Amino acid sequence: MKNVSLAYTIPKAKIAGKMGVRVFVSATNLFTITGYSGIDPEASSSAGDIRQGIDYGAYPNVKTYTAGLTLSF
Repeated sequence: MKNVSLAYTIPKAKIAGKMGVRVFVSATNLFTITGYSGIDPEASSSAGDIRQGIDYGAYPNVKTYTAGLTLSF
């Protein structure tokens, strides 16, 4: 699962006043399903494509989580 985003806009009828509210969450690199025995099949310790998938101690891709709130007046 490379990227996933969820957002919800709260209807103005449920909020006192005329303010708009949107809540969101996002995540990157959640999980990888593969038969690869290394850490990450996309990790590579070299810059070229010749050794792609050979992770000689290379760090796996970073997982990122983001959450936020958007207010509009």
